[in-house]
Parts: sequence; structure tokens; C-alpha cells
Amino acid sequence: MTPMSLKHEAHVTGLSVPQLRRNHLHWLALLLLPLLSIAAALYVQQRSSDKAGVAPAPAQAPASTWVGEPAPALALPRLADGSVLSADSLRGRPVIVNFWASWCEPCVRELPALETFAARHSGTAADPQVLAVNVGEEDATIRSFLAENDVASLTVLLDRDLVASDAWGARGLPMTFLIDPTGHVRAVQAGEITLAALEYWLFLMKS
Repeated sequence: MTPMSLKHEAHVTGLSVPQLRRNHLHWLALLLLPLLSIAAALYVQQRSSDKAGVAPAPAQAPASTWVGEPAPALALPRLADGSVLSADSLRGRPVIVNFWASWCEPCVRELPALETFAARHSGTAADPQVLAVNVGEEDATIRSFLAENDVASLTVLLDRDLVASDAWGARGLPMTFLIDPTGHVRAVQAGEITLAALEYWLFLMKS
């Protein structure tokens, strides 16, 4: 549009050329504002995840992969004595498999829930067994962490080479699985789990 025609349009609409330009800028700002807000929200979310020290979540949620299927094989050394514990040896009772690391803040926050649940349900062979699978840390680091947090009821297994966590799809921490007495995955929790959720899982096993 030529300057002459722009002036003519301004005259027709009753607006001056500067006013038209201000209006154009105003509408442009209204269009860009939602996009900028979305970008800012995504940036804040990413920064929050980085600060939390949480490993990235897997592209495909383990819940959609494993629920209803036989649990992957699990045979790892115990932290306590180095002997290998196989999940197959626990058939006939519910099993909670929790993948964790001491550097993972949600793992640290959920630790009291796992400890309380394990201590509360340890009276008989039919009670659920909690397996706390540490992902890739040194024995000394794990022992020091457990001592500082007064953890004594959990059976801690060592996934030193990350083979188990890869097989189970636990690429984000923490990750918790409920295995029923027949060895099938009944539920999966990606992220921090609560004592109430663990008790509800046990209720599902008994119902």
C-alpha cells in the first residue's frame, strides 16, 4: 500500500496514520502474548525438573508397557551380604519393586513411606516384600545414606550396571512397581509414592 492510499484509508476510518500503526502493534502484541506465556511456563517447568535432580521420564510410560504382563526378570545382589535375590523366589506373595538413588530428591522424600510400609508388613511369609533397587551407586554411598536416614527394614538390592533398571523401563526415578503373587505387574507409580498408595496397592491384592 502506498503512503497516499494509507492516508486515504486513515481519512476514511477517521484514524491518523500513527494511530493505525499503534493499533497494528497493539493487535500484534495480543497475538504474541499467549505464545510468550507458554514458552515461559515450559522454561520454568524444565528448570524445576533440573533443580529437583530427577532423571528424565521415559518416552513410553512403564504403566502402559507392563501392567497386566509378567514382570521382567530380577536377580540382584543384596547390599547386606552380597547374596543374589531373585524375584522368582518370592512367588506367592506381593512384591513392591522400587528403583531409587540417593541423589534423587523424590526418592529421598518417599523413603519414610517405603520404610514404614516394609516395617508394618513383615510378620508373615504372606506379607508383601519391599525390594529397594539402588541404581548405579557405590556400596559405601548407599550404606552412608541409609544410616543417615535410619533405614533398616528395606531389602536393598544393587543394580550396579543398570541392566535391571533398563529391563524394567525405569529410566526415570523413582519408579515403583506392584507385582502380584503370580508374578504379574499390577500397578506402576512413576515418581514419588505415598504410604497411602502403598496401602491401597495391598488392599487391591487382598480384594
